[in-house]
Amino acid sequence: MPKLTYDELKLGEKSVEMCKAGVPLEEIQRNSAIYLNTQLFFGPLNVTDAVVASVLGGMNSLLTGRFGCGKSQLANDFANYYFGGPIDVGGKSIIIQGDPNLDIIPDVFTTLDKKSLKRIFNNHVNANYINLEEINRCPPFSQNQFFTALNGRLIYGGEEKRIGNGYCSTISTANFGNGEYKGTFDSDSAMLNRFGIVLNLDESEFKPTFEDREYIERIRPADSRIKESPKKDLTSKILEANEEIRANSINMGPQAEAALRFLRESLDNCSKNPNFLKDLEWGVQNSLCQKCTLNKEAPAKYALCSMVQSPVPRTLNNTRLYTAALDYLIKLKGQKGVDPVDLVFKAFELTGPYQGTLNPFIVNSPKFNHKNSAMMKEVVKELKSDYRANEGKLLSALEMSKEGKTSPFYFFPKDKKDTEGKPIRVTSFGYDNLSAKDKAGLEASGIVEPFEFDDKGRLGYSWVQKSIDFNLDESERDKSADKKEDSAEGKK
Repeated sequence: MPKLTYDELKLGEKSVEMCKAGVPLEEIQRNSAIYLNTQLFFGPLNVTDAVVASVLGGMNSLLTGRFGCGKSQLANDFANYYFGGPIDVGGKSIIIQGDPNLDIIPDVFTTLDKKSLKRIFNNHVNANYINLEEINRCPPFSQNQFFTALNGRLIYGGEEKRIGNGYCSTISTANFGNGEYKGTFDSDSAMLNRFGIVLNLDESEFKPTFEDREYIERIRPADSRIKESPKKDLTSKILEANEEIRANSINMGPQAEAALRFLRESLDNCSKNPNFLKDLEWGVQNSLCQKCTLNKEAPAKYALCSMVQSPVPRTLNNTRLYTAALDYLIKLKGQKGVDPVDLVFKAFELTGPYQGTLNPFIVNSPKFNHKNSAMMKEVVKELKSDYRANEGKLLSALEMSKEGKTSPFYFFPKDKKDTEGKPIRVTSFGYDNLSAKDKAGLEASGIVEPFEFDDKGRLGYSWVQKSIDFNLDESERDKSADKKEDSAEGKK
């Protein structure tokens, strides 16, 4: 089977290409998908690509925004144009409309068996794509039923079913409006934690371009309802791409892996109270943070360590998977040169806004006014800045340790930067073996800096030393295993 191509994944972009080529409007409307948004959001990727990557990764995504912003159209396009339409008519998708009376087990996934008079799972459990419309139209108690479905499985009558035989991507839509939408309900953090990315289509950086809007009006007749894209089934190719993305997510190279470990380990640090462990309960933590001397500029500017804490494992896994999916899509577009660290932080920016990572007292303050995505953007910018300041040191130390070497001192090419203006990476050397005269000369010149990986700053870096020790132990184990293998070969 031929592999997936980027051209096959294009939605409304394909209709614009056809229009520019002079194809008649009737043919364009009959053969191309609807949703069009070519606003660039990261490197060569546009806003449509941001959601396409989540589908290829087999993730759950939440699209938010005001009514009419296009979120339902995009979700419906995936159902038809990628997964062949409803499963009941030969496709691989299902669409569920949220409402206060919805009960997904009897209403969607089971059917009454006339012989046994018991409900049994129906063919909807084989769907590879679920479009869950307006999830927060269901009250909180009813939303709880989606936990297992968003985890990719269903449990009923003691029987467990894996939805889509292990691959099922979900696109959910919601209106979050601080009371503006009277028929909606709040969603708790445990529910929101099931979504790999959240995209707020109201934000200016995620809105269609001027040219997009011009072509939308030129190509499609005026119609305020959801328009039906032609049906096309890419399921087999998407499943193959998903397997590759998951394999790639295991080890994405030293730069991306270091950034991911930074997100995992550095954010729970409290330099003022070393024995105070951050957790998901922000109440006590926020009280201590607001009294801290590091936070003296609040509320005009909050200290970074008071704004964020370490993501839970599910969020970290989603960040890793989404990073791999974005990287896959960039390469599928034939593009290169995207910084892996920038990619990790962009993935975290879209993954983390509603995951319990942000301090809710600050999110709801006048500075951010309940805008999780806006706060997340500011937090990620500061996190990346802190990481970049220490990146050279930690990368050099980690790479040395994998070779079974370690040293507390590092050599810095002073004030030199690469073509993009970033500091040139640190290279290590055997400082301890130098003469006292050479040491004194280097220290006086300011190009040698003894650096300790500790938790004395606003973010913690003691994890680097732990990783170094782990790598050294692994290196010794590998050497011992090689010696045993060589010895066994010699005896033969």
